Amino acid sequence: MSSKEVRPESFRLSLFALRRREPGLARPFVVPGYPAVPLLALALVLLSLGTIIYYHPGLSVAFAAGLVLAVSSAKLLLRATGLPGAKTEV
Repeated sequence: MSSKEVRPESFRLSLFALRRREPGLARPFVVPGYPAVPLLALALVLLSLGTIIYYHPGLSVAFAAGLVLAVSSAKLLLRATGLPGAKTEV
């Protein structure tokens, strides 16, 4: 995989990382209010996540377990079918 390809594990804060790594890259769209608006949105999402975890810990654990199960199942299915996006080497 080349350094220009997007990997699933690199989606965290990808907007900020891409703007820092490739400042001269052509952008097909403009992010309004960059960087203030995306930072505010990220802060609100993290606040919401923290609030849900604090007030509903059982639900949060159940959701996290379901998410892990869904992602694991999807990866296994992709490997088994050989569809693009599946890593076959271990």
